[in-house]
Amino acid sequence: AAVTVARSDIVTVQRSDTATLLQYCDITPVPAGELLHRGDVVFLTCGSNVLTTLSQKSVMQGLQILDTNVLKLAGFGTDLVELVLSDTNPYLGAVLGRSDFGSKYSVTVVAMRSRGQDQVTSSSDVRSEPLRAGDILLVVAREDVFQQLLNSKDFYVATRVGSLPPPVRKWDYVPVAIFVAMLVLVTAADVPIVKAAVTVMVLVVAGGWVAPKEALNLVDFRLLLLIGSPPGFA
Repeated sequence: AAVTVARSDIVTVQRSDTATLLQYCDITPVPAGELLHRGDVVFLTCGSNVLTTLSQKSVMQGLQILDTNVLKLAGFGTDLVELVLSDTNPYLGAVLGRSDFGSKYSVTVVAMRSRGQDQVTSSSDVRSEPLRAGDILLVVAREDVFQQLLNSKDFYVATRVGSLPPPVRKWDYVPVAIFVAMLVLVTAADVPIVKAAVTVMVLVVAGGWVAPKEALNLVDFRLLLLIGSPPGFA
């Protein structure tokens, strides 16, 4: 019989239609009313008291605690991501447990670490503590969502947990050389700065260092407004 999933502390349901648990697709965030099927793997965020309750045979009723290394159960298309809230995040001051943060960014919050604290905030404090700039959230996010978070100004940093940055190649230093050449031409050869900046932008995008979709998100329009305004207005 199928069971309706309506638990607010469910992190992700992993659908396993094959005999092995090494291949599955994550369902995240888990919508209210998601049905569990035989062979699914459910990840929960809970305290030690809930874990103790789940270990009782009378409570499990067809459920089995998976005895395996979670790192060996890597899903397809999802990652654990750390997010650092910026000072422009619209949820600053809101209580995470009573907000639509997860649905807004299409993520599932696993844990939170408040700014200046070394310990991870417990599940009870997450439901009562207001969010502040600099707080770190551990979330489950799809690959396409991660790219959106990476370019969002709502977060200072978005980092995959446990991932290593790609190695730096000599080709990656070319944009620095192009930028320095632009500064030299503008200052020494009296080249118009607008033409020089547009040329550099075209070269950087054409060279593949910046994707066309990311170019607009990398522009800080508030800084441009500040630079272009008269001192009094700025």
